[in-house]
Amino acid sequence: MQKLKIDLEESRAQRAHTQEDIQCIIRNARDIITQSRELIAKVDALLAREIGLGRL
Repeated sequence: MQKLKIDLEESRAQRAHTQEDIQCIIRNARDIITQSRELIAKVDALLAREIGLGRL
């Protein structure tokens, strides 16, 4: 019975750790998406400026 209790506690600890890892991955993915959107906006603005100046 004691072994089952220890196994259960270890399983819960691993699951909590896995959930933290998943949340960290999601935060990082959101940061990457935000940075990508900002970069796309900058490139879009540069392209619009170049087109407006007749360079493209």
